[in-house]
Amino acid sequence: MCESCLPLGLFDTPAWAAALGAISGGRFTGPGDRRVLADTYVPLVAAQSDERTVAHLQSAASAAVSMDGATVNRQGLYNFVAYTPLALLYATGRVGFESLTSANLLDAIKASLNQPILAAARMGSSAGADPSGQVPRLRRLCEERTPVVLSDSPSAMVIMRSRGVSDGTFVFGYGCAAHAGNLVAQDAARLHPFSASLRHAVSATVLSMRCGRARAMHASKVAVMLQPGRRI
Repeated sequence: MCESCLPLGLFDTPAWAAALGAISGGRFTGPGDRRVLADTYVPLVAAQSDERTVAHLQSAASAAVSMDGATVNRQGLYNFVAYTPLALLYATGRVGFESLTSANLLDAIKASLNQPILAAARMGSSAGADPSGQVPRLRRLCEERTPVVLSDSPSAMVIMRSRGVSDGTFVFGYGCAAHAGNLVAQDAARLHPFSASLRHAVSATVLSMRCGRARAMHASKVAVMLQPGRRI
């Protein structure tokens, strides 16, 4: 069911129960409702997925980890991903009611390193054991199994990465290239000739489509481009 991406409540209907009961002679009327499946079948599937993840991480010489806010729900929910370079989601977490300071974000990513998946794969267990100044960085790069942290680039995240490197949790810290590229593209769109190209493209869309949505998009882009350009 899970491998086919079927919803847990698909068979939880009277029609399915009657059909399955008729086929099985009344011995089987369905796998159960979503609460039963959540308590029985889902943990088994999750355990199989975790086992494969641990096996992959164990075979990797090293891994980087990243912390990023969830795209769908931005209410303090963060995804923690390990890269080998295969991207593997190993945990999610909430900062809760705490403010999103660099110290709280660093505590959250340190806590994620103690997740069962990373512990079983011997990833992150030695992170932060010694101050970075005690061991040469290049030697730590060879010895640590999670030497790098990545995140997007709000100021709190930038400070979090710096603090993580300073206290020895990580050897290196990097910003997200996609996030940085998006910021550069937004600034470039306000400068000539990029702004003119964008304006002409939107104008061509309005001319060809003649729809209200295209005209609204055109007005919005023109308003943005009228703002003073910022230095990249």
